[in-house]
Amino acid sequence: MKITKWWFYFLSDFDNSLEIDVDDKVVIFDDWENNISKIEIFGKADVKIYWFIKKSRNLEIISAGEKTSILVNYLFLWQNDEKIEAKINWKIIKSWNSLEINILWILDDKSVLKLDSGVDIDFQVVWWFWITNTEIIFLWNDAKFSGIPGLRVASNDVKANHSLKIDKISYEAIFYLQARWLEVDSSRNMILRAKVDELYKYFKLCNHSLYEELVTEIFKK
Repeated sequence: MKITKWWFYFLSDFDNSLEIDVDDKVVIFDDWENNISKIEIFGKADVKIYWFIKKSRNLEIISAGEKTSILVNYLFLWQNDEKIEAKINWKIIKSWNSLEINILWILDDKSVLKLDSGVDIDFQVVWWFWITNTEIIFLWNDAKFSGIPGLRVASNDVKANHSLKIDKISYEAIFYLQARWLEVDSSRNMILRAKVDELYKYFKLCNHSLYEELVTEIFKK
């Protein structure tokens, strides 16, 4: 199936594979309750993809158009002792593109989460920019995660960087909010809400009601 005009889309509306061929903005939401295994991006698309990871799956994304701008924001939330695994691979075969990936992991209880991700840049690609920012927040000490980021570059004319932050919600931040008459759980949720708001700020403007449903799902415990 193919997207040929700008709009807000759900990946659950498509089957197996998806082509994006548009010279305009496209916003996509994916709660991973679908069977999409491949996305191909053509044209001069400005694509923003928001993932809310809830189950294991493999996905391949191919950037086959020139002068595309792609923003991908992942929110991983796991609240039980089941193990979730995700494998996502990007393939870049055209020039003058940019890709920004932001990942927020929120790990609760005895959750086990594994992400393997890789970017393959073809030898003929000229000027390509890639950046990945990852933040991992442990709510409890028993959660586990592993991630294997990979960057395989066959071209000499690309720029790439990666940052990783691993942290727990600080006692100082909780104490500061408690001093303003907030309970511990309310304080923790307020801090997490601020981080989710930052990750999903454009998505929130596109579909506010769906965003509020997502936030309710995150903080329903």
